[in-house]
Amino acid sequence: MPFEKVFTNGSGHQVRILISNYALTSLVPQFGIDVFTQSEDGVNWDLCTQSAEAKKASHEMSVAEFVRIGRHPMWYAITFGDLIRATNDARRHYGYLPS
Repeated sequence: MPFEKVFTNGSGHQVRILISNYALTSLVPQFGIDVFTQSEDGVNWDLCTQSAEAKKASHEMSVAEFVRIGRHPMWYAITFGDLIRATNDARRHYGYLPS
């Protein structure tokens, strides 16, 4: 069962972080992270993805361009701190960190 954390980001939009543990029981955890933003209708969620073309183009950008327009879409929805907090909560949920 995946761990889910829903919160409102700094711009007032709803964001959902879904963290799944793909490892078998008692093995080293292998987490997968998906970030969703709430769609305009307020019911559905849109996955923050980056196409292969956009990823390739981001490798060819200057640093200034990359910071302005080349980052993965999930980094426009969440901060690194949000991701760390959600990951720590998921580890506690799965029993890999003390509560």
